[in-house]
Amino acid sequence: MSRVCKKCGNVLKDTSKFCSKCGTPYVDEPNTQESGKPTANLPPQAPPPSGHSQVSSVSSNNESGNKSFLSKLFKWVVIIGIVLFAFNAFCGNNSDEKKTADNSNKTATNAAEINKTFLGKWNGLKPGSSNTTTPNSITIKEANPQTGGYEVEIFFYRIADAKGYANIDGNKLSINKGIINNSDKFKFRGTIEKTNSGIRLNITESGFEYIKPGSVYEYKKSQ
Repeated sequence: MSRVCKKCGNVLKDTSKFCSKCGTPYVDEPNTQESGKPTANLPPQAPPPSGHSQVSSVSSNNESGNKSFLSKLFKWVVIIGIVLFAFNAFCGNNSDEKKTADNSNKTATNAAEINKTFLGKWNGLKPGSSNTTTPNSITIKEANPQTGGYEVEIFFYRIADAKGYANIDGNKLSINKGIINNSDKFKFRGTIEKTNSGIRLNITESGFEYIKPGSVYEYKKSQ
């Protein structure tokens, strides 16, 4: 490319540093095409070391294995919990059934003993005597063999007639539903227990003025 003086336009030689006509120094202009130079191709990026992919693969496999193990462990815990719950429920039912059976047997035993002790007709005893009888009487008979209920009929000489329904209460009979002179107005409650000479009637509640709570009546077996 020819050199041209910027001041006078004189054509200069390639080696000239001053214009031969006007003496103006010649300065080389920067190459404006440098900015348009194509970008050099970069070498392809090297792949990561093979060991790194192996570590990543091992780590991924470990995480997957841990999740699978925890999932299986959770399932086994749930299954074991269900089995234990069912076992406890089964044992509890058997225990309840055994208690019920024991209670039934105990009730039956008590009922048999009470049948021997209380059933029948009893004559009233004079207070403080074990032999002198009075016109008072009490009759106890079985009402319902399956439930152990008993019917009680009481004759208070020259006072009243009473009747009630009794249940087994330990070694006693408990009268919970009793009426006097066939009137619901005169209700009473009481217990019947065994004594050395016979049985004893204890009045615990009464709506009849001549038979007061706390009254005690002794009886001996009728011959």
